[in-house]
Amino acid sequence: MSGAAAEREEAYRRRLLDGLAATIREKGFRGASVADVVRHARTSRRTFYEQFAGLEDCYVALMRIENRRIIEATAAAVDSEAPWREQVAQAIGAWSRAALEEPALVRSWIRELRSEEHTSELQSPMYLVCRLLLEKK
Repeated sequence: MSGAAAEREEAYRRRLLDGLAATIREKGFRGASVADVVRHARTSRRTFYEQFAGLEDCYVALMRIENRRIIEATAAAVDSEAPWREQVAQAIGAWSRAALEEPALVRSWIRELRSEEHTSELQSPMYLVCRLLLEKK
């Protein structure tokens, strides 16, 4: 695949992920359908299925991105030289601020992700933050 074709594919994928995020903000994941996602993304069902195996596959991809965003924001806010209690306070504050940027997505992830296949992969961002703090010591 050429560079231009790969960029086009990535742009479609991003639009679909944004479409799912918009749908989740409207009605949550349980109320979402592929039709909702493609309507928001202004693309076709065919394009959706070229990018994702199904709605859950798209959801897991979106949650991976969202979790990474929260973890990166939290990690950036923690001063590894500060006393551990201060690091914990910094991490909790940063996690909360990052979660509040996309409350519908965080709420959906906490309440609606039920696939056993993905629960270990998409562990709680707060759990991952705790692991990050422990690794920095």
